[in-house]
Amino acid sequence: MNVRFTSSRKNLNLIPKYYVRTRTLLLLFLLSLTIGIGCCWHTQQTYSVTPQVRLVSYIQASSIYFRSPSGAKIGSGVYTIKKDKHYVITANHVWEAVSKDVECVSVCHSIDCTCTSVDNIIEASSNDSKDYVVVEISRQLFGTEPIRYNNDLRLPGEEAYLSASPGGRLMLVTKGMLSGFDHEETFLQYVVNIYGFYGSSGGGIFDGNGKFIGIVTNIDLNIDPINATIVPNPQILYATPSTEIDFLFE
Repeated sequence: MNVRFTSSRKNLNLIPKYYVRTRTLLLLFLLSLTIGIGCCWHTQQTYSVTPQVRLVSYIQASSIYFRSPSGAKIGSGVYTIKKDKHYVITANHVWEAVSKDVECVSVCHSIDCTCTSVDNIIEASSNDSKDYVVVEISRQLFGTEPIRYNNDLRLPGEEAYLSASPGGRLMLVTKGMLSGFDHEETFLQYVVNIYGFYGSSGGGIFDGNGKFIGIVTNIDLNIDPINATIVPNPQILYATPSTEIDFLFE
């Protein structure tokens, strides 16, 4: 009897241990499941891709910058494809600056660059006020997307986006509005109420649907009547409309 009693007692003592272990494992499983669900929910809430995010991402992917032999970033531009060939469009004065005293110009997007000959000009404006140039490059840069565009002149009041590189690898996008036209002798220039910065020249102006509508040519200059000095106004930019770039519609 004593042997049976002792054996039964030992078996009874083992039941709580198994129960505790099972309960502990079950609680750990439920805890890990709860954390996993919470992380997924948090990720979806934090990193949801909105139409605005997709728009800015596309605009950035359509943009390029130029790098001088010294490594400095000078000016910006946009990338396009036509008949399976690759091109960039920028301001003529930007191209003149980056192509001076060199045989080839570094055209870059993010960390990917290609060197294109200074003689690869396909089309340049004969009018200094238009100030644009189209240059052929050898290949598509990694991560770029060609611009989308149409032959419509945009109206004041429409939203506008500027994509340009402020002296570095980052393509910065700022948002503003088309505020009017500047009447040149033979064409109109957009006046864009948007924040510009060093490196904005040659940068693309895009509409709210991500379509390319113009190239930045210059920044507004105000004359300070007190000190008789010229003061840049970074809030006002001038841009040649895409409708004036013959290459796009030939």
